[in-house]
Amino acid sequence: MPQPEKYAIADLHLNHENSIQLCSRPFINKEEMDAVILEGINKTVQPRDTLYLLGDNFFSNEKETGRNYLETAKFYRKQIKCRNVHLVRGNHDKKSADYLFSSSQDFLKIKDNHQKYIMCHRPFLCWDSSHSGSYHIHGHTHAGINWYVERFLKECRLLDVGVDNIYLLKGEFRPLHFSEIDEILSKRLGFCPDIKDTHHLLSV
Repeated sequence: MPQPEKYAIADLHLNHENSIQLCSRPFINKEEMDAVILEGINKTVQPRDTLYLLGDNFFSNEKETGRNYLETAKFYRKQIKCRNVHLVRGNHDKKSADYLFSSSQDFLKIKDNHQKYIMCHRPFLCWDSSHSGSYHIHGHTHAGINWYVERFLKECRLLDVGVDNIYLLKGEFRPLHFSEIDEILSKRLGFCPDIKDTHHLLSV
């Protein structure tokens, strides 16, 4: 039997109508958006794989749906077929729904194929072992950080894995496989503005 695969995604904003306009998502309404994003997850990630959700997943609109935040989280979590889902909380996630996930935390550090991954919803400028090749994946910026990374942090190994940035990169609303993350970040030299690399920015 093949080993389970690993995937990451952030900023689903399911049930959040305003995210269509705010993030320039190509949907008519939140029902279409939710269906496309959930289909992208379930087509990409198999039930026995591992999925890392890096925050801002579900929005409750109790007046419209009659569901509070926990009920909303349950409603959408049931629609994700992957059993092994780890939550890295974002600024819109509530701890009341933590038990729906395999683990829940504000920050997560793992190793995959000898590569260290540092996960947080919000991006860091420096992170654990940033000067020695570790990868930092995050959400929160809805691809807004890209211009800054391109201008000032071009060789830093950080990546917005929010669904909006994935759409820009891949043309699909679905999680990134860890091999896809590695393909992007392994090409960068790993310079970061920590105590060892501040000289890198002085020439900008």
